[in-house]
Amino acid sequence: MVALATGVTSAWLLFHKIDHSQTSITTQAIYQQKFTSNNAQNSLAEVTQNYLVLDFWASWCGPCIESLPYYQQLFNTFEQQQFTWVAVNQDANKANADKFLTEHNLQKLPVWFDQQAALSRHYGVSGLPTLLLLNKHRQVIYRIVGFKQSEKQSIKQKLIEAMELDKQEQS
Repeated sequence: MVALATGVTSAWLLFHKIDHSQTSITTQAIYQQKFTSNNAQNSLAEVTQNYLVLDFWASWCGPCIESLPYYQQLFNTFEQQQFTWVAVNQDANKANADKFLTEHNLQKLPVWFDQQAALSRHYGVSGLPTLLLLNKHRQVIYRIVGFKQSEKQSIKQKLIEAMELDKQEQS
């Protein structure tokens, strides 16, 4: 799946439920890998919450400029004990990402810098922005590729539905 950006204000938006059997973490290396980070947690193994949201973005990505502030606001409305949200930067140069975060007043975002694209390769990220919802086993249970302002409410609802469905499947 690919999100095609057509400028700062529009992008394709895809919602996709993921088959658990094809996405579970099988490599201990990716689970233990430490990423340069601006917060205390910097590996998948250190995240203890039931759900982890990985938001893949880059400073050169127009739709990312719109999605990051929205996702920051959205995830502040959920209980922190339930999940962790991490913005995973894909820039080859960390300085570009730092400049972007400063210019858009997003320095407090929890960011992992994935300059070698290890996480994006592992999870099959093929377009930016991509938002992945992972369950407690770090399996992808929902994927959103792209971002459209008009889909904000739908995004929130789809995430809630995915978490509820996962809870039912786990019990």
